[in-house]
Amino acid sequence: MKARINIRNLSILLMIGLLLAACASSTEESPSPQPPTQAATPTSTPTSVPSPTRTPAPTARPLLEETTEKGVYQHTMMGVSFEYPKEWEVEVTEDNGFEFVIVRSNEASVGVFLEMEYVAEGDDFEVLAEEFFEFLQENIGLLSVTWTTSDPSYELADGADAWQGMGEGVSTGVPEPIFFESIATQRGNFMFQLIFIGIVEGDSATEPILEKVRQSFRVFSPRPYGVVREQALFLAAGEPTTLDPAKWHFGPGSVMGDLFSGLVKLDTDLQVIPDLAETWTVSPDGRVYTFELRQGVTFHNGKPFTAQDVKYSWERACDPNTESDTAETYLGDIQGVAKVISGDVKDISGVKVLDDFTLEVTLDEPKAYFPYKLAYVTSWIVDRETIDEIEDAPNGTGPFKLVRHDEEELMILARNENYYRGYVNLEYVVYQIFQGPSIRLYESGDIDLVYIDEDLVERAEDPLDPLFGNVHPVADLCTSYVIFDVTRPPFDDFKVREAFTKAIDKDRFNDVTEEGKGVIAKGLYPPGLPGYNQNVQPIPFNPDEARASLDASSFGGPNGLPEIVFTISGEGGDLYPADAILLQMWEEVLGISIVVEQIDYESFYDEIYAGNHGQLLSLGWCADYPDPENFADILFHSGSEQNNSGYNNTELDAMLETARSMTDVEARLALYKDIEQFIIDDMPVAFLMHERPYYLITKPYVLGFKTSPIGVAQLMNVSIVRDE
Repeated sequence: MKARINIRNLSILLMIGLLLAACASSTEESPSPQPPTQAATPTSTPTSVPSPTRTPAPTARPLLEETTEKGVYQHTMMGVSFEYPKEWEVEVTEDNGFEFVIVRSNEASVGVFLEMEYVAEGDDFEVLAEEFFEFLQENIGLLSVTWTTSDPSYELADGADAWQGMGEGVSTGVPEPIFFESIATQRGNFMFQLIFIGIVEGDSATEPILEKVRQSFRVFSPRPYGVVREQALFLAAGEPTTLDPAKWHFGPGSVMGDLFSGLVKLDTDLQVIPDLAETWTVSPDGRVYTFELRQGVTFHNGKPFTAQDVKYSWERACDPNTESDTAETYLGDIQGVAKVISGDVKDISGVKVLDDFTLEVTLDEPKAYFPYKLAYVTSWIVDRETIDEIEDAPNGTGPFKLVRHDEEELMILARNENYYRGYVNLEYVVYQIFQGPSIRLYESGDIDLVYIDEDLVERAEDPLDPLFGNVHPVADLCTSYVIFDVTRPPFDDFKVREAFTKAIDKDRFNDVTEEGKGVIAKGLYPPGLPGYNQNVQPIPFNPDEARASLDASSFGGPNGLPEIVFTISGEGGDLYPADAILLQMWEEVLGISIVVEQIDYESFYDEIYAGNHGQLLSLGWCADYPDPENFADILFHSGSEQNNSGYNNTELDAMLETARSMTDVEARLALYKDIEQFIIDDMPVAFLMHERPYYLITKPYVLGFKTSPIGVAQLMNVSIVRDE
């Protein structure tokens, strides 16, 4: 194996060339010293980023900009630092998010390089360190190597595990021997290499200087912009595609639940509780809700919150110019919403502002689950005056406010000192974006929460293991499935849908995607959801019947089918195992080759909801509230925006519409069981899996976080309490 050659490796070679050229111009010759020895104790320590003085006020301390101090290099986001003589020259360049650092003496007789490298899953740190040391030997232009030595059990001055290699050789045009050294250490998903190259001086004057550099080399948990980790929660995240509640496609247990809030919210027991609304009443016929709003609430910028803000937020979400994919689903029960969504009117007739703190909402018909829908992000409140800045500077009423967003790197949220529900314990929440496998980040102390499978629980319960923490079981209410677009050939033919469904071996799918540990879906509702029926009748895997159904279709078999396109998220041609095994099974059982269309993740949902996709989709749905309506009605009613299959069945629509307004709980759930079987039998989708149980691990100092089958906003209740 050879070291990976990248831009930073090539930069090293360039600087080595310049360094050796400068060395060659020197006329001084001196004998070669012995290899340097590792000092037992550090002679200097890196200068840390200063922290603002603590005050008793709940206002978060201001962030600090990265500062440059002569003689100190420090990268607080990556978590690395070292010191060097103040008179040395320094050059810092950036490549693909990593910094490459060069410092060298004024005479250019010695240079120090710092390289940062991502360590992929499966890579062995020690092997990578050895490979890079070999790369140095082979590429620094030496005629011969006199000696080399390595120490895989080397330690940094602070005790961190490291790998050290050093050697000496002869170069053309340079009378003195050339020494080279690499010290590598890993923290989380990154390897840091401190590299020394220069001429060997007879009086060893340089060696004490280099030893100070070695002793100052540190790696540490990130503290970007001076964030004090003792009062901050660090989390792993992806780059959000939007910060607009009206356009959000995911749940409230995310950055949106930190920044914004609505009239109501779900607690961790999935009960609807007051949020911006203090109380509400419901008319005897179940159609009119009157909300009494909290007084004294302000947006992050200090602007007072009133009932007008609620009306504006909902009407904006329903405005077709906003292009919300979820407004109809979560606000469509309100009288007059349909006309706003269609563009006929601007005002929602069913929303009336009675005074600054009283809002009257009239539904088209009684729906007991309506408050649950208001707990979803779509209905949350935005500020009219700053709406044009929502993606860069969102101004909500939530417990935290956005103070820094470095795209593809991090988001920093500071607590809202005026949060209406009381004191927020966390000073900051830091979302580290796309920093690699989260388990490594947790083990290295970079993040404070991580999700794991059951086979890692034993490690998480071991106080001596870096994965140690508080173990919380989680069981999400989710179902994954294959969607057949029934509005286009060939899936407008029931027999083709039946063929594709019966060609799926779910046991094999489970083995490939979940190592046989997953929960196979018989139908639509996940275990734990009201209405779940363990006796539902699934469509069984049957290759012979699958082929017979395809032959009996209007297309007469596989040769008569039109081109079929399977749309998935991703780019570069790589397929997720779930998509790959589906394609393989359809080809093996039905003899069909399917065209794969990839859409990049950032655009995927926008394209899907715009109808720009093939006849096949692989998607999933997780509950936004604990009611079967959230699955059956939202995914399969002909008028639903989330009905991605285009399924339109008047009999099913009538059943769904009846269930909406039923007040007899047992009769309503019985009807939803019939609805589920109806959907299974008509096969607009093929159900695959439910979410298997997994576990959340939190650092022992993280208190107040609770797991829930549905992600809910709760970081306002979390605190950091470290042992003294």
